[in-house]
Amino acid sequence: MKEAAILPIKKLSEAKTRLSSVLSTSQRRRLAEKMFDHVWETCLEAGLRPYAVTSDSSLADELGKHVIVEPGRGLNKAIEHAIKTLRPTSYFIILPDLPMLTAANLKAIHELGAEYVVCPDKTLRGTNIVYVSMWGGYRPCFGSNSLIKHLRQTPSAKIYYELGTAFDVDKPRDLSLLRSLSSTSSRKDKQRGYEY
Repeated sequence: MKEAAILPIKKLSEAKTRLSSVLSTSQRRRLAEKMFDHVWETCLEAGLRPYAVTSDSSLADELGKHVIVEPGRGLNKAIEHAIKTLRPTSYFIILPDLPMLTAANLKAIHELGAEYVVCPDKTLRGTNIVYVSMWGGYRPCFGSNSLIKHLRQTPSAKIYYELGTAFDVDKPRDLSLLRSLSSTSSRKDKQRGYEY
């Protein structure tokens, strides 16, 4: 596909604070890094060109030219900044805390042939992935109740909902589900480090 994939990620040391009741700072950092690495590798497997949007210096050093420095004005401003910097005609925006995401998911989204696809989170309130193709009207609106905000942007919006795109890790109960899913996932996924 060779389309851009924008992966916004906050500083790893500040990641997943909602898991602080069950994980230490170093454990949260490790988990965030594993999930980011998984999503990054999945994008490459799907034929995308991933870019991290971050202020994390360790990621910037590791990824080099594939990093867009986050301007420090919040998630949606960071995504807007990445879009303006890259100027892609077609692109994915992927929140990189999707441990079950597969290349097949990303290819299926692309193969819908739609100009705008929104992938809800598991609660059907938030948004984990947005795909935009040859449409200049998109405005990022991630955050509280973002699904309905994204869908209201155009009547032509399509929805794609699968385990890989919907299951994000935000709360302690998600960790238990992740362990269960990892124990039944493919050997390839386990090699990527998804036995937490």
